[in-house]
Amino acid sequence: MAGLNPLPERLQYLQPFRKKFAARPDDLNEDTGYAPLLELLQKRIAGCSDEAAAKLLEEDIAELQKWLELPEQVNDCLHFAEGVFLIASPADLLKQLKEEAAKQSQPLPWVEMDLPAKAKPRRFEKDGDGGMLVRWNELLFSVSIISEEWVAKKEKPREFWDPKEAVTCTPVQFGDVAGLKYVGITQKEFALPERPIVSQRRIIYILAVPGGHVNISLSCLGKKPSSKWDEAKLVEWRREQVRLESTWDEKPLESLFHTLRIVLKQLSSN
Repeated sequence: MAGLNPLPERLQYLQPFRKKFAARPDDLNEDTGYAPLLELLQKRIAGCSDEAAAKLLEEDIAELQKWLELPEQVNDCLHFAEGVFLIASPADLLKQLKEEAAKQSQPLPWVEMDLPAKAKPRRFEKDGDGGMLVRWNELLFSVSIISEEWVAKKEKPREFWDPKEAVTCTPVQFGDVAGLKYVGITQKEFALPERPIVSQRRIIYILAVPGGHVNISLSCLGKKPSSKWDEAKLVEWRREQVRLESTWDEKPLESLFHTLRIVLKQLSSN
């Protein structure tokens, strides 16, 4: 935050947006910036009538545009907000904010699963996504909710698009959880004199669980290489990757699939 010029008093509510993106402006785009901006605008107009909210936004937009015209603000990340305001009138913004508030009032289908203590899950509630991404030792897997309509088509997961990838499909059952297990195998170059080509495996499960259906995508993920390593260190890393690829086992994860379920979670208003 050092070096940022202070905002006018009436625009102080936008400071969290600046704090989020000032240090990493390259991360700011429509996908990453729109939702945080709308969240701040919702808080800004909370409790206002439609007429008062539209007037408040109109005055804020004018103040922001005036402030951004100053030469010292040429690189401020709030130019993103100005761009949003240029393509949406205060009335349009108010409509979008109402629609977003209505969405947030609806419960979100939410995946739950009993994970081991060493697992490191990431959740995406703020993105309206009830799935999860989990790192567990050398394994990386995602659990996504899929629609009944897609399951009814009985199609191969779209992730297996490469015709060079050999794919097998078998039915599986884990207690009350059941479905299909797809195993894809590709041949990957590893630049090792003793094993120049290595079979690489990934697995996708399409499962019926209490509350709906999920897609679980599983693969082995070892340590990332460093650009500072010499060739000897890189060869050592490749050998370790080959060892992991040839020995990783999905069964410990499968033993937890019986705990999968989808519940309805009320989104936080914070």
